[in-house]
Amino acid sequence: MTHEDAPSPRRLPGRMVAVGLAGVLLGVGGTAAVVAASDRHPPPSAEGEAAGSAEGASPSTEVGATDAVETEAVEVDHDGSQMRPDYAPTLDDREVWPLPQRSTFSSSFDAQPGVAELYALDAVTSSTSERVTELATALGMVGTPELVDGTWRLTDGTKELTVGGPDDGSLGYSFTNGQAQQPCDGCATPGGTAEAAEAALRELLAGIGLPSEDFEYEVGTVSEGAPAIVSAMRVLDGRLVELAHALHSGPSGTTTASGSLADLVPLREVQTVSEGEAVQRLNDPRFGAARTGWPGGEDPWPVLEPGQAVPQPRTPTSDEPVRWPVDEVEIISARPTLVARPQPDFTVIMLPSFTFTDADGGTWTVPTSVADAEIDFRFD
Repeated sequence: MTHEDAPSPRRLPGRMVAVGLAGVLLGVGGTAAVVAASDRHPPPSAEGEAAGSAEGASPSTEVGATDAVETEAVEVDHDGSQMRPDYAPTLDDREVWPLPQRSTFSSSFDAQPGVAELYALDAVTSSTSERVTELATALGMVGTPELVDGTWRLTDGTKELTVGGPDDGSLGYSFTNGQAQQPCDGCATPGGTAEAAEAALRELLAGIGLPSEDFEYEVGTVSEGAPAIVSAMRVLDGRLVELAHALHSGPSGTTTASGSLADLVPLREVQTVSEGEAVQRLNDPRFGAARTGWPGGEDPWPVLEPGQAVPQPRTPTSDEPVRWPVDEVEIISARPTLVARPQPDFTVIMLPSFTFTDADGGTWTVPTSVADAEIDFRFD
C-alpha cells in the first residue's frame, strides 16, 4: 500500500502489513516480506557502537566470548570525507553492522498434538463488478469499475482503486485519495488522528460486509504531520487471521487503504503439532523462524545522531576469535494464528500456526503448525 505521493508512517509494528496484488504479505511481515531471524542483525550495545571489525561488530552475545577490541572512531561520510554535522544516516546505511545473529529456541510447552481447520482464500467469488462496487462505495467513490487485464480499476476524481490481478490469489485491494494527502488549511492537526483512522477502518469493514467487532485493531507510530495508520486483523475461532486491512487517515479523510477482498473458506480439518514441537520448528531449516516484533514494539535499527562517530576499519589481529553470535531465545507464550501461504498456482491457503512471545517480549512466528504427515515436501 505504498504510494509515492502519500506521507508514510515512520515505523509500523511487525504485524501491520497489507495485502499485495501478487499475494499476501505477512509480517509482514510480513508482510512474503518477513526477514528470517537467522539473517537479522542484533542491536548494537553502547560499547559496540564504538568498537568492532570492518563491519563494526558489536560485542558478541556468545557465552564465553571475549570482549570486543576497541578501535578509534572517526567521523566520515560515504565517500570517506568528514561527516556533515546535519547528516544523520542509519547505521545500516554505513554498513557498520556485525555478522548476522543466529538464534536457537526452547520452551517448556507440552508435546500434545492437536487438530485445526485449514482455510483458503476464495478470490473468485468476490471478483465481480458488484463486489468491487460495494468496496468503492464504502471508500466514498462513485462509478462503475472496469476489468482491465485481470485487474479491477476505478478512478473517481483524485481517488483511485485497484482490486486483484491475474496472479493475485488474495484479491488484494489498494485505494489512494490524492486530495486527502494535500495539506489542510485550518485543520486542528497537520496529520490524522488514531481515533479517526480506526473509525474509518471500522466503517470500511462494515461497508464490505465484514463484522468489524470481530477484528483486532492496532495503531502504527507515525511521524509528526503524517496521516495516522491503523490495521485490523480478524479473530476466527480463537485464531488471529494474519491478513491485515490497513488505512491511513489524514485531516481531510482517508488517504490510502488496502486489504484482501477474498472470502475465507474452510477446506478440511488437519493434524497439527504441539506448541512445543512448533517451537522446535523455529530451529528446523525446513520451516525457520521469522521475528515479527521487538521488545517494546520498536525495531531497534538505530539512527546516527548528527556528527556521531562511526568505527574506523581496522585489520584483525592473529589472536582474535572467530565471532559467531548465537542468541538463545526462550519462548514463554504462544497464540494460535492462521498464516497465508501462496501456492505455486497463485492460490492462497491459510495455515494453522502460532505467534510466539519470548522472555524479553519479542515475537516470532513459524510458517505452520500443520503436522509433517499433512505436508507435501517434494521439490518439483
